[in-house]
Formats: sequence, structure tokens, C-alpha cells
Amino acid sequence: MTEAVQARMDKGEEIHIIDQYWPMVLGMTNTTVYSIVVIIFGFLYKILAVKAAELKNFQFQSDYDNFLITRLFMFNFLNFYFPSYLMAFMEQRFDEVFLLMLFQMVFKQIGINLLEYFLPGFMTNDKISALNK
Repeated sequence: MTEAVQARMDKGEEIHIIDQYWPMVLGMTNTTVYSIVVIIFGFLYKILAVKAAELKNFQFQSDYDNFLITRLFMFNFLNFYFPSYLMAFMEQRFDEVFLLMLFQMVFKQIGINLLEYFLPGFMTNDKISALNK
């Protein structure tokens, strides 16, 4: 409960449930939107890393693989962990870091499960429509 809500309660004002839990709901909404954006940017960074690796002319496959792994690690670290690092160590807001990490794990798992469930159906429909042409 925030200080403003507590002050209103001390004055005897009626407090609605929305006023009491609004900061928590707002924080959860922010982390939800942020988690979705991080997942979308994760897919975009993967495409960017593959394109960057394809633009270079590698002599060996192992060089290509090492470059791609390095870029993916760098992009994923910056995308997933750098904002959490800033919140935790620069601003000392550990409760928001906990919510952020929790929501990222939950939404990423939900996204992966939905992808595993629906992707085979999409791929099968594409192959069937290609055969019918």
C-alpha cells in the first residue's frame, strides 16, 4: 500500500480496492508488456544475427558457427539481462527485478508451448496447399 493511500485511510476516506492495489497492477502490467517486447526483440535479434553471419564470407563452417553463437549470446544478454542488471544494481529495485524475471520466464514458456502446439499444423497446411496447386 502506498503512502498516499495510507494517508487517505488515516483521514477516514473510503478506499476502493482499485486505489489500494493500483501500483501493484500497474507494475505487473509494465512487466507484462516489457516481457512481450523482449520476446519479440529476441526473435528479431536472432534474425539479425543470422543475417550478419551470412553477410560475412567465412572460410570454414566452424568460423560461421562461432560468429553466430557469439552474436546470439551478445544480443540475448543485452536484450534479457541488461535492463534487469540496471534495475537491480543501479536503482536497487529488487522487487521489480523479481517480477520482471518471473514474467519473462512465464511468457517465454507460454510462447514456446503455443509455438510447439500450432507450428506443426501451420507447416502441414502449407505443404498440403502446395501439393494441391
